[in-house]
Amino acid sequence: MVALNATLVARQAGDAHGFSAVAGELRGFSQHLNQDMENLSRQVYLLSMEVSCYFKQHHRLRLFELSKKSCDSLAVLNSSTEHLQLQQQSSLDEFKTRLQQLQLKVTKSLRLCNTGRALARSSMIEAHHSRTNANKLSVVAAEIESTINSIYGWLKAIVSKITNTAT
Repeated sequence: MVALNATLVARQAGDAHGFSAVAGELRGFSQHLNQDMENLSRQVYLLSMEVSCYFKQHHRLRLFELSKKSCDSLAVLNSSTEHLQLQQQSSLDEFKTRLQQLQLKVTKSLRLCNTGRALARSSMIEAHHSRTNANKLSVVAAEIESTINSIYGWLKAIVSKITNTAT
């Protein structure tokens, strides 16, 4: 929406050809960033599902361990317990792999945000050079910068959470 707004304001300004070019770049950037955010959202959802499965397996394993203490047929329970332990380890390994993949994708998105920040700075420069509607263009440029910085902050928070989870 911010990129579209920038395009509309640039058209109204008329003489803001540089701002129009930056607005076009921002439109492409925002589409790419939107795709990245959708992918990250999907990946976070899958990770949360895996964590849920892991804890269910962990709960079942604890129940089997408790049952072993009061059961006569230990061979069956031992076999089931071993199977659950292997499943749990497999789930944990898969979770770690997905967490690493998420970290790589978030890092890629952070680099994309750095590109967006450069575009935001360019839009601010172009807004100041406009002969007409400089105030409108400056407001839009500030909005672009604010939006990108907000996304950047959220991505940095995700990286921090991933780092804390991995350790």
